[in-house]
Amino acid sequence: MIEILFEDEWLLAVNKPAGLFVHPSQLDRRLPSLVTLLRQERSFEWLAPVHRLDRPTSGVLLFAKNADTASALGLAFASREVEKRYLAVVRGWLPAALSIDSPLDEKPSLTHIVPLARYTLPFATRKYPQLRLGLVEAFPHTGRTHQIRRHLKHVFHPIAGDTVYGDGDVNRAVRALIADTISAGGLLLHSSHLSFKHPATRETLTLRAPPPPWMDVLGAHSGPSLHF
Repeated sequence: MIEILFEDEWLLAVNKPAGLFVHPSQLDRRLPSLVTLLRQERSFEWLAPVHRLDRPTSGVLLFAKNADTASALGLAFASREVEKRYLAVVRGWLPAALSIDSPLDEKPSLTHIVPLARYTLPFATRKYPQLRLGLVEAFPHTGRTHQIRRHLKHVFHPIAGDTVYGDGDVNRAVRALIADTISAGGLLLHSSHLSFKHPATRETLTLRAPPPPWMDVLGAHSGPSLHF
């Protein structure tokens, strides 16, 4: 069963599991998709996602139940009227909050990063006797493809488990440690929060997903954690 975070006559918000495509994929038609599973569980007359989450990313995903709502929310996302927050585990410790203002695909792109906690894991890498990881909160101001992943790589703090932009030593260590709680490559990136004006009622709606299971496992296996 897909966890429902919010539902009314206009909107549906779910907690997307990691490893699940949003739509049926041309890459592998045998794999289930979130849209297919929702339609199997419920009889929706009309249902469409209004933003994107990559297959390995978990967390809040918002759907519209009719075309007018989808259009209104599409404009809200395009106008940057939706506040998005993500949790990510990255290589190394960030000393302070920072803003990454670096173009992607020749378009202006801005992400704010806030460090939340520091972890030390008992895994040696090619350079260090222990592995340092940081838990951060990411606020993407723009919405480019793989923006958070690419921006964190740009500042030399790639996301753990990222097989495209990440660090192989970090990925192998994290995969060995928390393999039971991750899937589809184990990207430690979670859409934790969406806040926006409801397109019909105009009230501010804040949607939150529960913390991903890898957070507890990571904390239990790490050394002392410093929370900011």
